[in-house]
Amino acid sequence: MIPDFLVKNGEVKITVPPEFNNGEIDIILVVKNEPYEFEIMREIAKAKGYDSQEKILDLIKKVKLEMLQEKDRDLQLNKVPIIST
Repeated sequence: MIPDFLVKNGEVKITVPPEFNNGEIDIILVVKNEPYEFEIMREIAKAKGYDSQEKILDLIKKVKLEMLQEKDRDLQLNKVPIIST
């Protein structure tokens, strides 16, 4: 059975079946007509000038390069000199 939901003045009232009385339940709210995260990111990218596939791929390449450079720096910092005795 699916519980009944009522939203009024920003508050959610839920009626659950009797078998859930005095128990714990997890509730996930999905808001209809809200933009998806991907759409929001796409709008931000467009606003920053990434309005074509070519420009977006360019950005991805730059980010990958930065990540590789950062990883290389971390490896250089973590190198331990070998001391022979």
